[in-house]
Amino acid sequence: MPSGDRRDKTIEINSEHRLEMARIFAKKIQKDFGLKIVVSTHEVEKINKTATIETLQELSLMYPEHEFHLIVSSELVPMIKKIWVRGEELWTVANFILIERPGSLKLNEIELPPHSTILISATPFPDISSTQARQISDEKILRDLVDANIAEYIIKNKIYGFKENK
Repeated sequence: MPSGDRRDKTIEINSEHRLEMARIFAKKIQKDFGLKIVVSTHEVEKINKTATIETLQELSLMYPEHEFHLIVSSELVPMIKKIWVRGEELWTVANFILIERPGSLKLNEIELPPHSTILISATPFPDISSTQARQISDEKILRDLVDANIAEYIIKNKIYGFKENK
């Protein structure tokens, strides 16, 4: 689920683009790992600013028959308790799916949330953070560093300030 307006983070791109990229990523996870993933519009439809723990609590009340997981890449794991709103609580109660990116923190070398599952892909996830990806303006570099389907979406829609090179 893409972030809605947050107290702890500025969102720079419209929700439709973020939702579509989340759907593209969910298809990759489903294909690689056979996990059923539903991309929710819950946060982007909210009027008030929110935090991950609040959204998780709301979804759990709305859909008590479902189990929710947060997909987080390895470089973010140490920040959960320290930086995220009510991070200590989130760390303890949330179910996390952790993805180890090449060149990032090794998940076997850091403290992990108690309810964690680590995904290891036969085709490694790109060694690039979303912040770094948003700064790329060269089509070839973008295609080399991010998932091909997401790169195509970014280029086609000219988002993140990306300008197609002619």
